[in-house]
Amino acid sequence: MTARTSHQILSLNAVRGLAALLVVVSHLPDAVNMHFGPVHEGSLGVMVFFTLSGFLMGLLYLGQPATPHNVAAYAIARFSRIAPPYLIVVLLSFLVFMLVDPRFPYAIGTHNLLRHALFSGNVSVFWSIPPEVQFYVLFIGIWWAVHRAHEGHTGALIAVAALTVVAVCVRNAVPGTFAISKLHYFLAGTLLGGMHPWLRSVKVSTVALTLLQSVLLVALVLFMLEVIELPDNYWPDLSPALISGLAVFAFAHDRTVIDKVLAAKPFQWFGDWSFSIYLLHVPVIYVLKQLGVMQGWLGWVGVVGTVAACAVFSVLIERPACTGSKRHLTALLQRVERWRARRAAPVFANDIGADVATDRSP
Repeated sequence: MTARTSHQILSLNAVRGLAALLVVVSHLPDAVNMHFGPVHEGSLGVMVFFTLSGFLMGLLYLGQPATPHNVAAYAIARFSRIAPPYLIVVLLSFLVFMLVDPRFPYAIGTHNLLRHALFSGNVSVFWSIPPEVQFYVLFIGIWWAVHRAHEGHTGALIAVAALTVVAVCVRNAVPGTFAISKLHYFLAGTLLGGMHPWLRSVKVSTVALTLLQSVLLVALVLFMLEVIELPDNYWPDLSPALISGLAVFAFAHDRTVIDKVLAAKPFQWFGDWSFSIYLLHVPVIYVLKQLGVMQGWLGWVGVVGTVAACAVFSVLIERPACTGSKRHLTALLQRVERWRARRAAPVFANDIGADVATDRSP
């Protein structure tokens, strides 16, 4: 979604776009024998995605009461953001794989269509969707516990904290498509998102933030040059989650010269297109390879064409689908709430008496 909100931090939107480009680069060696950077740069991009998702949840919702209305609005916002483009790509992939090309990289057939439609599939890049959606559900429990703590009831928060510690401790024994296996990334972001209003009020030196951002960018360059490497068992390791959290913190202030550069239109476009880039780059690269575009020096032209095709999908399909879904579901929620209010009104009037209900008390 490209509409700017008071909660959107432009530099983090750009970081999301750069993370999506890391994922694209990571698939070039296997897809078209174009090598640039280490083997796991795509994993680094997904780690940043997960941390940013947690950050957004903490920033937008932990300061609000976890009322039924707010939780319903949250569910609508999350569903509308991810489901329309995801389900469109899943359905199109099913049709192409079944009817056109059995070698299509998104091998979604009758044997696994339902799994993917229910956000639990694992073909290609779709493996990251189940942890994301599962975390959206788990977050409601965190949100409710924080809300109860604000009301003076800390028992729920203590219980959630204890369960969280247990979940993080067993993360290495959980399948990769389960949110628990990636919970440390989501939680690092959620903690930073919840603390963000306070962090912005702390007088952190702009020079110090610039230095931190510069160190992180240099570390990224060294990572791409394969001077710095991820640990062998990198996904369950805590250090990438801490680094992802540090990156989110560093770029969450929109104050430095680097932030101003990242706020430029091209970087913002990549951020706005990031989900479409993530969903579609694999099949687009595959199609361009079949057309002979991804060979030799034309390969980089094909990469640019891949991003451009994903951008067109984002603008013409993803954005309208997400906006329309949210509008219709919000209208449905409003109708349900009005219906419930009308149902409750007669009961309320009977309970308090006719004189009070009609404002005719003496």
